[in-house]
Amino acid sequence: IASANLNISNSRNTSVQFEVFNLTTNSTGWIERQNVTEYAQNSTGVINYTPQYIAASKSGVQNVTQNNYTTQSGTYTIVVPALVGCGYLDVPNTNYALAQNITSAGASCFSIVADNITLDCARYSITGDLTPNTYGVLINVSNNSIIKNCVIKKFALGINVTSSFNTTVSYNNVSYNTKGIRVVQSYNGTISDNVKIHGMTNRGLELFDNTDYFTVRNNSVESWTSEGIFVGGTTAPYYSEYNTIYNNTVSLNGTTLGQGGLDAGYRAIYNNFSSNIVNATNNGYGIVNENANTFDSNIIVTGNGLGIINGWTSAGWSNYSNNQLTSGNTSLVITNNVGNCRFYNNVFTSTASNATELRGSATTLNDFFRNTFTGNAYGIYFNNAPANKFVDSVISGVTGDLFLNGSSYDNLFINTTFTKSKATVASADSNFTVQWYLGVRVIDDLSAAVSGAVVNATAVNGTVLFSLTSDASGYAATQNVSEYFQTSGGVTNFTPHLLSASKNPSNTSTIQLTESKNAVVVLTYTLTISNVHVIDVTQNTVTTGWDTSKAANETIEYGLTTSYGSTYSNTAYAATHSAFITSLTAATTYHYRIMACDAAGACVYSSDYNFTTAGGSGGGTGGGSSGGGYIPTSTPTIAPSAVPSATEAPTVQPSLIGGDKDAHGCLIAAGYSWCEAKQKCLRTWEEPCVLASTSPSPTASATPALAPVSGSISSWLILLLVLILLLLAFFLYKRRKKKRGL
Repeated sequence: IASANLNISNSRNTSVQFEVFNLTTNSTGWIERQNVTEYAQNSTGVINYTPQYIAASKSGVQNVTQNNYTTQSGTYTIVVPALVGCGYLDVPNTNYALAQNITSAGASCFSIVADNITLDCARYSITGDLTPNTYGVLINVSNNSIIKNCVIKKFALGINVTSSFNTTVSYNNVSYNTKGIRVVQSYNGTISDNVKIHGMTNRGLELFDNTDYFTVRNNSVESWTSEGIFVGGTTAPYYSEYNTIYNNTVSLNGTTLGQGGLDAGYRAIYNNFSSNIVNATNNGYGIVNENANTFDSNIIVTGNGLGIINGWTSAGWSNYSNNQLTSGNTSLVITNNVGNCRFYNNVFTSTASNATELRGSATTLNDFFRNTFTGNAYGIYFNNAPANKFVDSVISGVTGDLFLNGSSYDNLFINTTFTKSKATVASADSNFTVQWYLGVRVIDDLSAAVSGAVVNATAVNGTVLFSLTSDASGYAATQNVSEYFQTSGGVTNFTPHLLSASKNPSNTSTIQLTESKNAVVVLTYTLTISNVHVIDVTQNTVTTGWDTSKAANETIEYGLTTSYGSTYSNTAYAATHSAFITSLTAATTYHYRIMACDAAGACVYSSDYNFTTAGGSGGGTGGGSSGGGYIPTSTPTIAPSAVPSATEAPTVQPSLIGGDKDAHGCLIAAGYSWCEAKQKCLRTWEEPCVLASTSPSPTASATPALAPVSGSISSWLILLLVLILLLLAFFLYKRRKKKRGL
């Protein structure tokens, strides 16, 4: 007990020793430790100061512990007042405990009218006599109140909470009352773990008129003639919002037609009902919803009542997911102009009627994904319900799978299973369309994915359904394609669909689909080699590249002639290729061709190509010779057979004889035998000859031809420089000798 007043004094009031301590307990019920006197002793004897007198008090609580101690320490206990009769609980910050069973005939019992009050009934009962307008416990304009461990029965209202904040009602049995628990205009409370919340002729539990952010969990709720758990209101502009109701068990027995086990009524919005179990016998409904609320993972079983009715007055934008409903009546009814609701992964089963009914001129734009509808009459019955969508669902009924009446037009079924012959359109203003997913993958004859293939689909009437391109894995984006359109006048088929795929240089493949599905289109390729080229060439290596029309291995035959003689190979399959060949001879022209084989063993050869390795002045790229297949544009290498040298001087300096020519038109130089006009010459002193013509340019360069003359002049200049240096040295020597003589 925190903030209790504690007084300690000794048993003697003498001048020798007198002690009084006035203290207050802390939040854990303790005071600071004190030093108190036990006895005093002198030559004449002992004076005892024990026992100590201890008194503890706090407003609203009762002291039940003996108030004297002879020991040095102890625990002093004060407890809540022992309630033995009804009345007001009006002392703030107080714990009240019921000490016995209480009966209240013709009147209400307890009223909590202050903050921070706890009523713990300790399993004792509070019993009325069903007098109208009476209550077992009232919490009125009080915050942080707790009611626990109570048995409250036979009142008009078991527990009534009004205009309060942070209320907790737990571990109670509120039964055989006209209405179990009612919460009005209150905020942020918890109702949990109650053994029973029972309304005999009214609701079991009611969150009403602007009651927000309450959590209702782990309760057993029962009503005989009304709703089990009701959230809503009637007073404008109050709404009950953002309440969470989960993991409760609700039983309805003999309930009046139209009342639900989980009932989100008028002015209930944004509430969440999840993981509840509802068992409604006789006429009780499983779920009644009139506004935008969420229902998830509930299990609903009803007798003569509906499983779910959405839109008893007018509602929309609600979400239903993962619910299981079994009903002796219609499992799901959407009515009264309700639209834009979403149903995902629910199971709707009716043992005696339609699985689902959509009624009302504006019952539209509702989406159903992955639901199962099983009816003893029709799977789904439409009446004036246009433009609803069913996707990935299964629909079946004993009488029929679908029945459309009134203005139930533009309803759409995508990838949804039902029997075509069991679908009835009874009105000229009703119709529906059936579509399926069409997923396409394009592969080649070796089952390898084909990317970049153009995929086209057309309906039987020639309408183009789509034109797509396959991705790196061969897939084209999945599409919805129509199978047929049904009206009261009959069926218009859009099948068979023609599906084609093409990619150059393959042939186009076409398949026919009577019902859309996942399809595989196989393209048969002719293996070809293209884009043969030299990537890089050096004196001793070459890197070549090429493409094949489909995955193939690679072999290169190469050599100095078209007989080749050497081979490079790689067994890996690819469509883009490159090869690196080493140990080549510099300044040499090589011939090569490529062989490619696919996994089926079909092989093709390229035409002959050539490249020239680099020499002293570099090399060149390769080109193709005549042959079959694709021949890339090539750049020929033009180079002299031997590279002229300008670094060695001839033994005998040649002299140019201007104007003298031999039979080949070459200028004759002394010491040279003859010269050929085709860029070849026989050189006695390994010197380039001087040609009369400069064509072709690689051997008609004038600069190398003049190199011997330049080399001769350089030699004479060096010799002259040496002579000058010798003369200078001789002159300096003579001069020095003359000075010594002097």
